[in-house]
Amino acid sequence: MTRRGLAALRDIRIAWAALAAAMLGSGALILATAHGESFGIDEMFYLGRMVEDSGRIVQHHSLDLGYLLGPYNGHLQLGGKLIYEATFALFGADYSAFVVVNVLALWAAVGLIFELARRRVGPLAALAPCVVLLFLGFAREVLLWPFDVHTLAAIAFGLGAFLALEREDRLGDVLACVLLTLSVVAVALKQKLLVGMALLVLWRPDRLRRLWIFAVPAALYVAWWIWARRFHQDQSALSIDNLHLIPKTVFYAAAAVLGSLTGTNPVLYATYITAVTWFGKALAVLAALAVAARLARRSVPAALWAWLAVVLFYWVTMGAAARPPEGSRYVFFGAVGAILVGAEALRGRVGPRLALGVVVVALLALPANIAQLRSGAAADTLHHDAGVSRAEFTALELADGRVSPEYIVSADPAVAAAGGGLYIGIPAGAYLRSVARHGSAAFTLAELRGQPDELRTIADIALARSIGLAPQAAPGPGGRRCRVLAPAPGAESAVFPLPPGTTFFEPAGAHPVTVGAHRFADGQSLVLEEVPAGAWRRLTVPRDAAPEPWRAVADGPLRVCR
Repeated sequence: MTRRGLAALRDIRIAWAALAAAMLGSGALILATAHGESFGIDEMFYLGRMVEDSGRIVQHHSLDLGYLLGPYNGHLQLGGKLIYEATFALFGADYSAFVVVNVLALWAAVGLIFELARRRVGPLAALAPCVVLLFLGFAREVLLWPFDVHTLAAIAFGLGAFLALEREDRLGDVLACVLLTLSVVAVALKQKLLVGMALLVLWRPDRLRRLWIFAVPAALYVAWWIWARRFHQDQSALSIDNLHLIPKTVFYAAAAVLGSLTGTNPVLYATYITAVTWFGKALAVLAALAVAARLARRSVPAALWAWLAVVLFYWVTMGAAARPPEGSRYVFFGAVGAILVGAEALRGRVGPRLALGVVVVALLALPANIAQLRSGAAADTLHHDAGVSRAEFTALELADGRVSPEYIVSADPAVAAAGGGLYIGIPAGAYLRSVARHGSAAFTLAELRGQPDELRTIADIALARSIGLAPQAAPGPGGRRCRVLAPAPGAESAVFPLPPGTTFFEPAGAHPVTVGAHRFADGQSLVLEEVPAGAWRRLTVPRDAAPEPWRAVADGPLRVCR
């Protein structure tokens, strides 16, 4: 980058334009990387409007307060639920729309970070780390998974509150209170930002007159917390038994964050966790010494204490809850805090040379972060689970009207054995009501036919289990037409179609015959039964929207009657 280019970036308008260009590049990269994702894991609770209440899953058919205010893992997530419902209402179940919304929230958060930092260290020194944040692959979960939109929304609202407070007027105070309240209802970051705001207000000589700015959202959260105890969720994973983990967690979290911001963490394949390196640890030690030296001087700005309190409170609670400091979901907020601590510590002290140094570090950090963002994207959990869940959703939609509303396909041992087990499943009734409200999240039949055989096998088993495809003991077929089907010479089995309706069969010889079936998969997906010799079975296949017939697979001669 030329000297003239660096000088231009010190102009606020040009710096904003450069940030906007970086935002567009980041958004395009995220959309390309997230292609192929779909609803999964925690999102199932949003998709099915479900709340865990006293150990059981309660499905809500409307946006009642029980759903909107019901906790998830002990957290208030009203903001996340409303964002998902608004996106459903506008775009249906098109998952790419949710990725776009997450990108917009990322842009909003980074734009506010830039404005806060710019006021302390100037446009150029503020721009560089914000560009890294936009491509922070070591925090890839927050960038790639729309469920974390509530994290980005909480950050954006909270930073907006800090900026509003700087207006130093009544309108700014009101805006700060409103935005902080919105941050509080978004997700668990609320308490950390609330701590920072409380410290800023209490630091002021007019603290009593402005106490309400943080007292109102704090009181609302406490009221919700008392009400939410009725759900008997683990509202806090904090434990005194984890106190010994706090020092190491704080140190490792700082090392992970600084290693991420400098691009010195190793690129790991298809993972949502980063690594703590010796270089990251060295950076953490140096950063701690630098901050300590700054605090030892006079005229320490209150905002530096506030952001230190936010970051340290965040990392201390992570340790008390035994959270992994290397988790990519925790790196992003830690990086935000580290940047703002740095900006406050260097307020008014950043000259051209130091700004240039920050730019160089950022440029060096980008390749590793981009590589980590893209690393193994098609094989990571979000992409893998998307294919599984969409195959299972296709089966549920084909079984609509016959599947039990309480059936959870991904929890079915037969489906799980084929690779269809998911960390969090959704009852069939909740999913099908979601389809009625917002449209399908499943593969179309054409898309399913083009999937790997593993996913088509999962769809076969899920559909068979959903409709109860199982032979039933029966008397002889009466006057129906019968024929004997046997494996061809040299073949291990005989394959024949099972059209909609009822088919009777029995072994045609003196030995039992194992009968299996498949529909979308290339070969046998499931075993229906080992039928004893001389025993008739009746198998009823319901009609559905797929033109492909089920096919039976028999490892011996079978008398088949229709």
